[in-house]
Amino acid sequence: MNLSINCDDLPSSFKNIIVKNCSITIVRSNLNDMHDIGKWVAEFSTKTNTRWNVRTTVPNGKYIQCKKNYICHHSSHHKVDRTLNKKGQSKNTDCKASIKIVVKVDTVSTRKSDPFVKNNYLGMITISNTHNHNINTAEALRYLNPDIHLRKTFEEYFYDGMTISDALRYHESILTMSNTPIEDFANGRINPTYRCVQNWHDQWRVLNLGPRTGQGVIMVIKYLCLIIYIKNLFYIYIIIIDVFCD
Repeated sequence: MNLSINCDDLPSSFKNIIVKNCSITIVRSNLNDMHDIGKWVAEFSTKTNTRWNVRTTVPNGKYIQCKKNYICHHSSHHKVDRTLNKKGQSKNTDCKASIKIVVKVDTVSTRKSDPFVKNNYLGMITISNTHNHNINTAEALRYLNPDIHLRKTFEEYFYDGMTISDALRYHESILTMSNTPIEDFANGRINPTYRCVQNWHDQWRVLNLGPRTGQGVIMVIKYLCLIIYIKNLFYIYIIIIDVFCD
């Protein structure tokens, strides 16, 4: 399915001009470096309910500042053929959709050959937005990357003593009370999957409670014993002070 792109689909954090819009869309934007490229694609992904993986990167060059190519996360790159996948549903649909972004250098020569450079539209974005899968079904939406702030929200749930399942149920109850549209419950960007939250919880637990086995557990136990010992000394000190004051 070929998804047409309009100005509302483009990141509002940047100035954008659609130069060509058919099967291939060409956009000029005021990008300056690799950070801008990543930010542009992240915002474009949110606006279009798509997800893109980095395929190749050129951090600097002789005739360009930098370059980055993205492919749809349903592409076959680094994925097992869906007919051979034995782990359940496969993301591999061999999708050919792609984004190619080049940030040009601002020189006298490029200003002459490319009028957009003179107006600081150094970024040239070529989007092949023909996907061979739906992007607004529940199955497609659940594969989207979670919002950047969502992980912090779930870590707060963990600090409150919630398990993975408790955190997911509580988060869905918050979405319900916020009158979130029912279709957004399938959106992984808003309501992450169990596997995603489990990964967050595993990392949070190691950082805050230590590993479950090995030398790390012993270190955590020693640390907790030291904390208890210091607290007991403090209580004894308070008792002694009270006795002498009386």
